[in-house]
Amino acid sequence: PRVSSSMGRDYRHFSILGRLNGNGVPAIAILIQTIVVVILVLSATFEQLINYVQALLTISSLLVVVGMVWMRIRHPKAERPYRAWGFPITPIFFAAVSIYVLIFQIKGKTTEFLYGLGTLALGVVLYLVVKNIGKKAPGSSD
Repeated sequence: PRVSSSMGRDYRHFSILGRLNGNGVPAIAILIQTIVVVILVLSATFEQLINYVQALLTISSLLVVVGMVWMRIRHPKAERPYRAWGFPITPIFFAAVSIYVLIFQIKGKTTEFLYGLGTLALGVVLYLVVKNIGKKAPGSSD
C-alpha cells in the first residue's frame, strides 16, 4: 500500500491512493489492495497464487538486474551510490538462474505464468498511459 500511496502522490490520476488518514496511513490504498487480494484468493488455489506471484516477482527482479547491468555498461562513468558485489558475475548468474526458473515455469505452469505476464503488461500499459497523459499541457483537447 505504501507503493500505491507513493504512486498517488506522484500521479494526479491516482491521487485517491495518495490520501492519508488522520494517523498518516494510506487507508484507501490499503482498502483497494485488500479488495484485489481477496479477489485473487477467492478465484484461485493456493498453488496457482504462488505460481502467479512467482512469475511476477521473477520477471520483475530479472528486469531490475538486467537494467542495472545495461546501465553500467552504457554509462560506465556514472555515479555508483550502490555497488553490486561481484559485478558483473553475480548479476549475470542471478539473471541466468531467473531465466531458468522462468523456463521451468513456462513449461510446467503456463497458465499462471501467462496471467503473471498479462498483469505485468497491463501495468506497463497503465504506466505509459498515465505518464503520457501527465505530459499533456493543461487545457489541451487531446
